[in-house]
Amino acid sequence: MSSATAKALLQSKQSRCLEKRKDSLNLQSVRGDKDIITDSAFPMSDNHLFNLIQGLDTQWHAHITSKEYDAALKTAMEIQQCAPESYFGYQRVAQTHLIRNDCDKALHAYQLAFEKVRDDITLLRKSVENAQHIFDQAAVELANANQFDKADRIANGMISLLPTSPTGYLRAGELYEMKNKTKEAMDSYDQGISSVPVNHHALLIQHKIRLQKRIDRKPHYDFIEHVPLEITSKVAQYLTVRDLIECLKVSKSWKQRIDQCPEAWRVLHVEYNGGNIDVNAIQNVKRFVRQVVMKSASGNPSLVTDLLASIGNGEFESLTCLILDRGTMDAQFIPHLIKIFDRVRLTHLDLIFSFNKTDSHIPLDQVLRSCSHLQRLRYHMDSLATKVDHERLPKEPTKITHLSIGGYPYYEGKVETPHFFIPLIPIFPHLVDLCITDSSPGDLQTITKQCTNLRRLVIMQRPKMAFLEFPDSKRKGLQYLNIDGYIDPNDVAGVIAQNSKTLLSIDVTLGYETDWDGQLVDPHWDWGHITKLNCPLLKKLHFFIDYYWPFEQWIGDCPALEDIRLEGVAEMTDSIFDALERLPKLRSLDLEDCQKLTNAGLSGFFDNLRKQGSQLHTVALRFCDSLSTESLLSLMSLPSLRSLCIHSSKGVTETVLHDFAANVNCNSAVESVSFRWLDGVTDQPLLKLIRALPHLQSLNLSYLNNITDNSVNAIADLSSGTSLSKLNVYCCNQITPGVITSARELLDITQDYIE
Repeated sequence: MSSATAKALLQSKQSRCLEKRKDSLNLQSVRGDKDIITDSAFPMSDNHLFNLIQGLDTQWHAHITSKEYDAALKTAMEIQQCAPESYFGYQRVAQTHLIRNDCDKALHAYQLAFEKVRDDITLLRKSVENAQHIFDQAAVELANANQFDKADRIANGMISLLPTSPTGYLRAGELYEMKNKTKEAMDSYDQGISSVPVNHHALLIQHKIRLQKRIDRKPHYDFIEHVPLEITSKVAQYLTVRDLIECLKVSKSWKQRIDQCPEAWRVLHVEYNGGNIDVNAIQNVKRFVRQVVMKSASGNPSLVTDLLASIGNGEFESLTCLILDRGTMDAQFIPHLIKIFDRVRLTHLDLIFSFNKTDSHIPLDQVLRSCSHLQRLRYHMDSLATKVDHERLPKEPTKITHLSIGGYPYYEGKVETPHFFIPLIPIFPHLVDLCITDSSPGDLQTITKQCTNLRRLVIMQRPKMAFLEFPDSKRKGLQYLNIDGYIDPNDVAGVIAQNSKTLLSIDVTLGYETDWDGQLVDPHWDWGHITKLNCPLLKKLHFFIDYYWPFEQWIGDCPALEDIRLEGVAEMTDSIFDALERLPKLRSLDLEDCQKLTNAGLSGFFDNLRKQGSQLHTVALRFCDSLSTESLLSLMSLPSLRSLCIHSSKGVTETVLHDFAANVNCNSAVESVSFRWLDGVTDQPLLKLIRALPHLQSLNLSYLNNITDNSVNAIADLSSGTSLSKLNVYCCNQITPGVITSARELLDITQDYIE
């Protein structure tokens, strides 16, 4: 029946559709014909159907050319509706989805075509083969983006559409390999070999052989696959940009792991004296970076310029911390730094360097004025930079809680930092951690009095660069005191006395002060400060002094002491031992270079501790020449002792060590022993001592020149039947590298310097 006859028969029932018909045979009239015929149960002639589909296809091309993909998809579906048993409409729908990068819907369109089409199977198969490379490329891109589920669906869809083509099997196998599923990958290649024609077997067999070689190789333990993601992020924070980029190249699993954790880029370490690093290489991760650390400024000015310019332009949108640490900075960096101070909301800033031009500097007042959100500041620059224009200081108090301030380099010049700092105290009302690099008499007590929130005070020629956290903000008063240098001892005593009720830790290194001519200045100590001292909360006490200090008068008034290190004490008297015995919580004791220690005094001290049930577990005796068999046996009799360090003691001879090893308590629980610079340690007494200590786990034999390969071999053999697992042979000149290498199969042997 002709199209005109069909329309005439439908005129009474479908007047609405006939009203749409126009006399001209343009595309719109074709659409009208399509609507009428679709609504009817009558077929149209082949010629008219061809013209209808040709018109719709022309419009589909027009929509694709103008990138009107929604309209193109609608037109393709109309073609499919006109000829539901022809492949052509399904092909146009699939092609539209492919252009829109929607491979899942394209696959569904082709699968539907294979179900509906009857006569055009060969043309349909050809169409799918032509689109196969697009599906394959999409699967690769999805896999590289860690979207393996979508990639797997595409690969399996390719197999179901073209079961005699090798492409789907190859892609599915490679996806399984990327996920380290070697068995599934091998099954995919085998399935392909059994399904595709023989002339396509070569590539599948090649992949199967390569995979089999990989399986047959000695298994490689990739630890990163077994390490939690949060640990990977923590470790990656300590890597430089170059290191991170190299890690991405190690393997697919390494790349996937680092790509999965943006935390890896939160801290960006750039050591820019070690070669060129392209700033563009980190373009995609700049938004994750919160902290930039740059060290050694003299190596690569162009890199520093590019990186600072990038920061100043706001490309590091999450940045809150900038650290420029050590070196000589080029004056050309100043404009970039000023721009950063004005535009970036920094809360942590380290400026630790000097400029290559003496007239170049960044004044402290400009830093404080521009960086109004700073909470932590380290400002160590040359003496010129420490000059402050007080008129240009911020009018409002700063938010800074942690401050380290002084000259750079630390050891050059005489910059009296406290004297310079005291007038600035009013703009730092929130300080809890202060580090300064010099001292003038009386200034330290002034600082601790005026900085009422201060928790830690550090006065060092080379200040420690680690800030502390203070969770207990309610308790007022200085908690940590760290002093290293030629500081006025009366000022130190005054600060300790002033804060005795709150101090938790005291670490002080004092020496004789020299005048400008290098002559020693005799310290005049105000003993009244120290005899009245009472530190009920003090837990840690480390003292290194070159002159007499009456420890016995106040150690007993510090009942919470747990960790004591006394170095260079001129007179280690029995009264000091008596005071130490009265400390119920003492856990660690380090006596170094206390020349007046006696064998009788040490023996009696350790015997008394044993009788009292002391919990002392760590003892270090360095440069104590009075050690003998008697004092060592008394020490080893402590049931709580776990760690022993004997360093550079002339009293520990080979005979003493023989007697000590022969009589030591075999029930000793000592786990770690360190013998350093002891010429009396030889092979025979050492092995005897190791056998006598059943719980020994770690042994440090650094700088022992009388230890030979025999000891290393014997220790390695003993390790299989004992707890010993770690051995350090740093600078043991008679031990050969070959013996160390072979012994490492049984023992963890290192050659590291350990203090």
